[in-house]
Amino acid sequence: MELVKSVGHPAELWALIKYKFLGGKNVVIPKVDYSTLSSGMKRCYQLLNQTSRSFSAVIQSLDDDLRPAVVIFYLVLRALDTVEDDMTIPLREKIPMLQQFHKYLQLAEWRYMDSQEKDKAVLEEFPFISGEFRALKPVFQDVISDITRQMGSGMCVFLEKEVDSMDQWDEG
Repeated sequence: MELVKSVGHPAELWALIKYKFLGGKNVVIPKVDYSTLSSGMKRCYQLLNQTSRSFSAVIQSLDDDLRPAVVIFYLVLRALDTVEDDMTIPLREKIPMLQQFHKYLQLAEWRYMDSQEKDKAVLEEFPFISGEFRALKPVFQDVISDITRQMGSGMCVFLEKEVDSMDQWDEG
């Protein structure tokens, strides 16, 4: 079925054929040269592969200039979402954590060790993520920090109020 959907897009069709018949993701997705990465970035790639089955392949196919920033962006938002999803964190602790999460990017040793979520490794090993964040170009840092701040604040809206209708979900 995927083959039929891709007929109008020759580049997609060729990538799909290579993926399906000529070696899977090893042929379609460029190899990352791990030997050139810092130990922190290597751990970030391991966390990416561990926490994302679908985005991992897409992110690793990005060009060398953009890829590290997107890896870190994904992991920061995965960590933020892990806090939100963890129902074992009391709201009195969770809400300030979500509101301040963007500030944790500047704290070399911040980590959270009490999560019960399946992706808790991104919180437990956050110093690797935040260290690589601080090594990014300032323009990437600004975007990641601002989006993290906005998302953390937005998550708190729904944690602090009861939602009784679809219209209230859309208000956010």
